[in-house]
Amino acid sequence: MQLFRGGSLTGIVALTRLYVLHILLLPCALVVLIGLHLYFLATRGLSGPLSNDETPRPKVPFMPVIVNRWLAVFIVSAIGLGLLPGNGRPPWVTRPIRPIRRSFPARSGGVFLNQLVAIFKGPFMVLGSAIIPGGLVFLLAALPFLDRSSERRPSKRMAVMVAAAVILAALFGLSVMGYVEHFMRPEH
Repeated sequence: MQLFRGGSLTGIVALTRLYVLHILLLPCALVVLIGLHLYFLATRGLSGPLSNDETPRPKVPFMPVIVNRWLAVFIVSAIGLGLLPGNGRPPWVTRPIRPIRRSFPARSGGVFLNQLVAIFKGPFMVLGSAIIPGGLVFLLAALPFLDRSSERRPSKRMAVMVAAAVILAALFGLSVMGYVEHFMRPEH
């Protein structure tokens, strides 16, 4: 907690540190992961079909075919994200600001994170704010490495599919609980 806060109280130092984390470190990590993804695409090619069909597939050249596909996905995603704030604005953004209100509870962007912090209070707050979300992200990232089966069909890889479904259902349930508790109450 001291590392993130920069002191005993949450204030401008903590906001600055988290701002730097979100603005500098996370995009750098994203660029590294994209580079790793493109490296694997260039060296190993596209993944095979879900069936066990052993007929040889034609090789797809990395340049320009795969790069152009990747750029098309990037452009469509960027346009979609650019259009989202105008049309799909969440209700807490469109509400008018009440200047009489003395306190404003700080909330993260993820509603499920708000709910985890609301569940784990006091000395267990680090569990709900760092350990559980970090563990879930790590587990989701580790699922492909935990299941080393050569089978490609999802119906034949039930252990990994059930684990991913449980994690996603927990995130969805926490998001619904957090939305109802934090944004549907009358004082908001």
